[in-house]
Amino acid sequence: MNASLKHKLEYSMFCGAKAVLEIFPRKAVFLMGPILGFLLFVLDKKHRRLAYSNLTTAFGNKLSHSTKKKIIKASFAHFCQVFLDFIR
Repeated sequence: MNASLKHKLEYSMFCGAKAVLEIFPRKAVFLMGPILGFLLFVLDKKHRRLAYSNLTTAFGNKLSHSTKKKIIKASFAHFCQVFLDFIR
């Protein structure tokens, strides 16, 4: 796929998502963030591993596996909340 077509497709998806999100009140969109974040956490194995690796690099063994997992889940949820709020 050439870059121009890819950019047009991405922009169309962005505009579609923005139109859908504008239907909902801000509070509802804010509540969608953690749900989308959880789905992203479950489905995006690559970035979940990258986040775990980054926490291990930053903190070593000071944080337990479960603490790292909680931080990563919270980060995914927060990222999605901010992203959806930004789009809206």
